Amino acid sequence: MASNQPKDASAEDQKFQSMCKSAFEEIDKDNSGSIDVKELEQALIRMAQKNSLPAPSKQDIQDALKVFDKNKDGKIQFKEFLEVTKESLKKAKKGAS
Repeated sequence: MASNQPKDASAEDQKFQSMCKSAFEEIDKDNSGSIDVKELEQALIRMAQKNSLPAPSKQDIQDALKVFDKNKDGKIQFKEFLEVTKESLKKAKKGAS
């Protein structure tokens, strides 16, 4: 299988992208190459249950979709997922330092 990762990506970047791809594929239950609102809802519910948190509201799910869905097509593509995840990680690292 060919890699979608740039040749100049560091080993750390490649590992991060690979982890994100695995997470994305786990959420994309129908293997369509995008995450729809129902798949997002199911993933957020599973995460809440796993962490003993209340189930997300419909508004929480819509808010999460808005954050990830950069092109506003109602679905999350891997590129969008990766971009937002990278941004979030950078913010978290800044906040921790």
